[in-house]
Amino acid sequence: MGVVIRQSFKATIVSYIGACIGALLVIFIYPLSLSPEQIGLIRVLTEAGMFFSSFALLGTNSMAVKFFPFFKDKKNNDHGFSFLISFFPLIGFLIFIALFLAFKSLIVSMFETNSGLFSDYIIYVIPLTFFWMYITVYENYSSILQRIVFPKLIKEVLVRILTIISIALFYFKIINLNQFIFLFVSIYGIATLLNILYVNVIGKFSYKPDFGFLKNPLRKEILVYMAFMITAGIGANIASKIDVFMLTQKVSLSGTGIFTIAFFIASFIEMPSRAIFQITTPFASEALKNNDMVRLDSMYKRVSINQLVIASLVFLLIWINVDNIFQIMPNGEVFREGKYVILFIGLAKVFDAVTGLNVVLLSYSKYYYYTLYFIFFLALITIGNNLIFIPVYGIVGSALATAISIFLYHSIFVFFVKMKLKIQPFSINTVKAILIVSLMFFINAVTPHFSSGFVDIGIRSIFFLVLFIVFVYRFHISEDINELIKDVNARFLKGFFPLK
Repeated sequence: MGVVIRQSFKATIVSYIGACIGALLVIFIYPLSLSPEQIGLIRVLTEAGMFFSSFALLGTNSMAVKFFPFFKDKKNNDHGFSFLISFFPLIGFLIFIALFLAFKSLIVSMFETNSGLFSDYIIYVIPLTFFWMYITVYENYSSILQRIVFPKLIKEVLVRILTIISIALFYFKIINLNQFIFLFVSIYGIATLLNILYVNVIGKFSYKPDFGFLKNPLRKEILVYMAFMITAGIGANIASKIDVFMLTQKVSLSGTGIFTIAFFIASFIEMPSRAIFQITTPFASEALKNNDMVRLDSMYKRVSINQLVIASLVFLLIWINVDNIFQIMPNGEVFREGKYVILFIGLAKVFDAVTGLNVVLLSYSKYYYYTLYFIFFLALITIGNNLIFIPVYGIVGSALATAISIFLYHSIFVFFVKMKLKIQPFSINTVKAILIVSLMFFINAVTPHFSSGFVDIGIRSIFFLVLFIVFVYRFHISEDINELIKDVNARFLKGFFPLK
């Protein structure tokens, strides 16, 4: 777990540098430079690329994590493993192109009434799908090798800097909308190329196949698992992306644009979670392979409490400042409609962070096929909830639908993992952490505000950050976080705080 914490800490730093740039981009530059409709267009194009890339991957990413321990052999270039994870997505992409072109007219007809601008630029979904597919492949491969920082630097920092440059060119009328969308899509091509170069520079990637190693029963097991993950991916992507597409179809691109701003603000909560899950997943896969349930149970509980503390802190800092954010945002009154989107998506992100490892555990266990039922259950309740709540509450209804779906989904998952693997993520520290978080929200409710948004954000954020850390440390909520606090105090603050 020491490696997990160190790698996660470094990756989280990169994520938050990217998040700061992203905040500048989404909270200030987007509202200032683009209309809600144009923001919605960028969001739905990106989501479409991610959505279809997950199908084109043909389950490669999950297969890579589960089966890499079987291929791992430095002397023999991991028996052509890197060739396999590059080849399968290419086949999937060719299948995607054929299906996309065949159904393009139908897709266009679904969106042209309320979101005609998306129909005009829908062809860009093809290159975005390709770029997202290989960004995902090479980032995942780096994660397996426990080298997650540089790929995150590319995706979360460089991409956003280049996006800001492209928006500036559009804002100052140096380029038109057509050129801006082309440039925006090309940025992901640059990210893909840099990821390819990185895995080759570190000298661990080989395009030479080793078909001799890939024999039955291993070959059959891999193909069966990939077939399963393709099917599961359909449900997972419907569940995670359907809200954006339903908003775009049933409301408008402008509504999607407002939802995008609010969703981005809430997405700060999951950034540490992504880093922790990314570095933890290979350890969990190895523990399951070795049937080391004692180690797995310890990892499950430690990851869960770490996630609860970190995600709750980020959510707290966002919510105590939510009105200030809209106050200082250009055209903030237009986007204030998304305030309660932040609340419901934020709650969903916290619960997902706390319980999310159960999906990893079940996916890489011998019970992995059960995840198919859970994922399609999530997809069905997400669609149903969106159909119920969007017509009544608009973009807030979509956020509420997501929160309800995530809560039901992970609650069932926790119960099932407990039943099958005899482990669960909660402890007395979970209760203590929830009480501390509740106390923080109560203190926020009775704490006065300053008239200046910037001053209020600065003073209240520092106050609640310090108070939260003190409570977490003094009540020994997480051994890992306490050690991290001590390390930061010793290295960067030179022991300024007298910690015991």
